[in-house]
Amino acid sequence: TGATDESKVDEALAKVIKGRIVQAKPVEKDCMVLSYLPDWDHGDVDNIGVANNDGGVRILIDLPKIPTDDAAKPERTFVLAIYSRKTDSKPSPGVIQAYEIEAEWPEPTSWKTQPRMATKPAAKFEFIAGDGWKLFDVTALVKEQAKEKRSGFGVQLRFEKEDRSGATDDWSGYQFVSREGEGEWSGRRPVLLVVEPTK
Repeated sequence: TGATDESKVDEALAKVIKGRIVQAKPVEKDCMVLSYLPDWDHGDVDNIGVANNDGGVRILIDLPKIPTDDAAKPERTFVLAIYSRKTDSKPSPGVIQAYEIEAEWPEPTSWKTQPRMATKPAAKFEFIAGDGWKLFDVTALVKEQAKEKRSGFGVQLRFEKEDRSGATDDWSGYQFVSREGEGEWSGRRPVLLVVEPTK
């Protein structure tokens, strides 16, 4: 499994990827925003999360730039991989949606200062119980941006419904390692994987 951009692919991640990893591009910007702490804007902490409680916990991730020629290769797929060090799973958590971010944003972003988002999700993902790597295929979005030659500002991950409660403990969510992950987590920071079929 090859990796570039000074990023070494975690062994556990390599095992769950179907195909050959051509590149592993580190995420350059990420942050978490919380509905119940609307002014909280700490993009420099070692954790980010997405959860469906109390109006929502969402994450913003700026996807690394993909050259147009690379994005256009039909056999290539692009997978955002984020490591959940703690997964809380309750019945019927619902799906996670990825919304395209449509404007520039600083890493210290709060719920109140979230950038403009697309009105419809670019992709939907099943919530998967258990700790470890979680995969979000963003191929369609990467290829669409390249085809239309428009700038990308990343994606926001959020639950479709954010109506569970921290007080009643019926919520689900991922506690992810952020790009500032240190120590044992430094090899499990978010990465965008460029994948090709195994020949």
